[in-house]
Amino acid sequence: MVKNRMRIIRKTVGALLCFSLLFSATAQSDDDWLFTTTDDDLFTSSSADDDLLFGSSDDDLFTSSDDDMFGGDDMFGEEITADESSSGLSVFSGLDLINTEKVRFGGSASFGISSNTSFNNLFSSNVESASYWKDSFYNTILSPSIGAELYFDAHPDEILRLYGKVGVDYPFSVTSGFVSVPNFYVKELFTDFSLGDNLYFRFGKHAVKWGVGYFFSPADVINLGAIDPENPTAVREGPVSLRTQITIPGTQNCLYLYGILGDKNLVRDAAFAAKYEFLVGNYEIGTGFWYKYMRSPRLMVTTTGSLKDISLFAEGVAAWGREEEWADDTAFTDMKPVFQATLGGSYTWNEPKISLSMQYFYNGFGVADIKDSNLQDLISKRMLYSYCGQHYVATSISKSSLFDNDDIGLSLFGIMSLTDLSGMGSLNCSISLFRNCSMSFGPSFTFGPEKSEYIYLSAMNDQNTLRTIMMSDGENWRGNMSFKISFSLGGGKF
Repeated sequence: MVKNRMRIIRKTVGALLCFSLLFSATAQSDDDWLFTTTDDDLFTSSSADDDLLFGSSDDDLFTSSDDDMFGGDDMFGEEITADESSSGLSVFSGLDLINTEKVRFGGSASFGISSNTSFNNLFSSNVESASYWKDSFYNTILSPSIGAELYFDAHPDEILRLYGKVGVDYPFSVTSGFVSVPNFYVKELFTDFSLGDNLYFRFGKHAVKWGVGYFFSPADVINLGAIDPENPTAVREGPVSLRTQITIPGTQNCLYLYGILGDKNLVRDAAFAAKYEFLVGNYEIGTGFWYKYMRSPRLMVTTTGSLKDISLFAEGVAAWGREEEWADDTAFTDMKPVFQATLGGSYTWNEPKISLSMQYFYNGFGVADIKDSNLQDLISKRMLYSYCGQHYVATSISKSSLFDNDDIGLSLFGIMSLTDLSGMGSLNCSISLFRNCSMSFGPSFTFGPEKSEYIYLSAMNDQNTLRTIMMSDGENWRGNMSFKISFSLGGGKF
């Protein structure tokens, strides 16, 4: 009796601590500037590392994912995978390891430090000067990266789940106006419940997996940010929404309905989306639409499958009118359809342990000539559509074991705008020094004509360089290089 009471007391105290963290946290602000991408993601696991009951974060009911608390990382020494053949059964049936009297707690922490040395405009005559290299090394930036996330996963009964995740990043306080506030955020907070064996609901703030693209996903208009091609597996922030999932009895087909809440006005700021997924041979097809008041409505189709050992994916989007036209109250009949499309694939060689991914993206919202476009218009394009131009290609290749040593890995990434021939590339070598300590290092390059998308992007934090670029004729080429060294010190999941 005494042991049982002590166990109950410990669980109660743990639950109260977790909830106090959740409701004292302020929502993380999306304050990255328009052209800024996140270089590092402290937590590259899925947004719901522990999402078992409803499969993947959004659209894959019967496939275990990196959102599964009991899979992948084997956090508790047990692994549960959903039965792909049980599409007509409740997702709650057969999960014997679910203890409705238990609340599970866990989290992750990351600690590191990195240095970054930048060499600007390598094509200029200044490179021949010793002071150019001296100044570059003198202005090396040294940055710590410290962060942690905590989650709870509760099952009050067999058809109800409560999940929440909060986090904190360094610096631990940020200035908003004249007030310094803690840098806490609520990453996810939602509930799962069901009605019968074929109708499932999720309500709250949660990440959404809507598209199938790897580097680019034009079909994903639900998450609050686009994919970062340099870190495509990083979890993006999801909105507050109600997801209704309807499984078709006797099949693996599913219908997903989303009611996405706005910030203020329920009608004006809210959005609605729907998608139906079904199988055609070895390919999974998804068709859907997205609508929001005074925004260009979109129809989309997605597909994933394989051709022999090559994994393939594609997306197509058709929108009526551009966002600028809707904002300017352009007549509906004066608008025209705008298209986006992407096609990509990946292949892995088991020997010699090499993975290759490639993807092409056509952006009908972009401009055909960056050089002759106004910078303010390009900023607006970037804000609305994530990209300024019309044609892009991205690729990555990685080798997980170098010199027959699993502690050494090498990766190469590149992205290029075919619209203006600008782009960036990086080479990164990772080494496990010893247990709980690793390092990575390598150069990255940005290249292109002076008035091009990625040259503009690289100059956004340097007003003098940006002013020089804007005053140029755009014919000369520029090239920038940076060299980064990072150390991961301890950290992990618990």
